[in-house]
Amino acid sequence: MAVIAYADYVTIFLNSPADVRKPQETLLIYESVTGAKANVRKSRALALGSWDTTTQIMDISYHTDVKILAFHFTK
Repeated sequence: MAVIAYADYVTIFLNSPADVRKPQETLLIYESVTGAKANVRKSRALALGSWDTTTQIMDISYHTDVKILAFHFTK
């Protein structure tokens, strides 16, 4: 897992569905302590390789391409 943060943008790269649990738990703790909430409507998931898109990540929808800062990622 790798995490990149810039201002209020956070990008998390996961290697397997088993990696979903830890950042999800961490975010839920952060939200409960600060009162802040992640905006899942503005969030994106991009599945690469053999990633199983039935794996739910906080109700974030999967897309075929995403733009992170000025970089465009696609399958």
